[in-house]
Amino acid sequence: MNGDRSPVNPASKAAEPRAYSYLRFSTSEQSKGDSLRRQTALAEEYAHRHGVKLDDELTLRDLGVSAFRGANAAVGALGTFLKAIRDGLVPQGSVLLVESLDRVSRQEARKAVRILEEILEAGIDVVTLNDGKRWTAEGLGGIDFLLAILLFMRGAEESLTKAKRLKAAWVGKRQQAARREVVTTRVPAWLHTEGSAAKDSRNAKLALIPQRAKLIRRMFRMFLEGIGKRGIAEAFNSENISTWGAGKGRRPAKFWHYSYVFKILTNPAVTGVFTPHVEQHRDGRKVRVPQEPIADYYPRVIDDDTFQRVQTLIASRTKTVRSNHVVSIVAGLARCPKCGSTMTRVNKGSNQKAGKPNLVCVKAKAGAGCKYHVVRLEAVERALIHNADKLGN
Repeated sequence: MNGDRSPVNPASKAAEPRAYSYLRFSTSEQSKGDSLRRQTALAEEYAHRHGVKLDDELTLRDLGVSAFRGANAAVGALGTFLKAIRDGLVPQGSVLLVESLDRVSRQEARKAVRILEEILEAGIDVVTLNDGKRWTAEGLGGIDFLLAILLFMRGAEESLTKAKRLKAAWVGKRQQAARREVVTTRVPAWLHTEGSAAKDSRNAKLALIPQRAKLIRRMFRMFLEGIGKRGIAEAFNSENISTWGAGKGRRPAKFWHYSYVFKILTNPAVTGVFTPHVEQHRDGRKVRVPQEPIADYYPRVIDDDTFQRVQTLIASRTKTVRSNHVVSIVAGLARCPKCGSTMTRVNKGSNQKAGKPNLVCVKAKAGAGCKYHVVRLEAVERALIHNADKLGN
């Protein structure tokens, strides 16, 4: 059995063996189902039946992490468990509880077997709860080796088939979108779906929500008139304009954030453009990769000329801000003592370079109810630096 192995800490031999439950499912859809409850119940039942303590200190949950490309072993909880074994933190004689062998890995069999070997060689057995089988280092030297290869091969093949089907399904959806057929009920907050896209996309139709479309047009006018994203958010808050929930089941924000205003101002969907995305694996993680945009898919809110003028203006302002940008040691950490909202850095003075940086509450700055009060950033940073030696105690 190949590969360098870090020696197990001798102290772990004397520790009490435990059962470690490793829970994994691959998709957000599975998180809404029964996978977590089922795997948890199986682990608890095994520990109770065999009189072994179920460890509650080392959290082993890869919820929504795929084992097909080894993401769970590279960056997930299984990777943490493997490191804990190498560091001698898992007592020999312990067991790792998994629902089935393919929960450990769905990579090609030779790679999957290496992960199983490393666990077993460290004196940690693996128990598959779906069949009650206990995998040991001794057993893997015999017929279990062939059985493990077959099970891993089956798991990898199932994942490959599933990936191909999903890819083919999304190709079909992109073709539907190109024909202006509704492919998903998840649409921008200023739109709604009429009819049922799930049952028959040909009968579904996307439509503007008039009040929201009107508000978006106002955002673009205000920005071109010289009112920034913060000013727009502050104006909407002062007028008590209701915020929007981003999709079904999402609660609307308590007040307008300038970041959301900026997101709308830079979203090509307001011109009717739909940008499909596909999931790809990069560095062991799933990322959404944009595909070729499809024009005239959504009902248009903003004309192309207005949208491009705003993008040009944003780009010029962003360049100026970046050239004067100074990083603060409290960036993202400071909280308003009155309402608990994040505090943001602002400059006071006609010239940004000459102005004195302060911290202000984002809620107060957005005109959403908190009292506007500035705190000198320089004083805060000086106090933190002066008391740095006490912060870790």
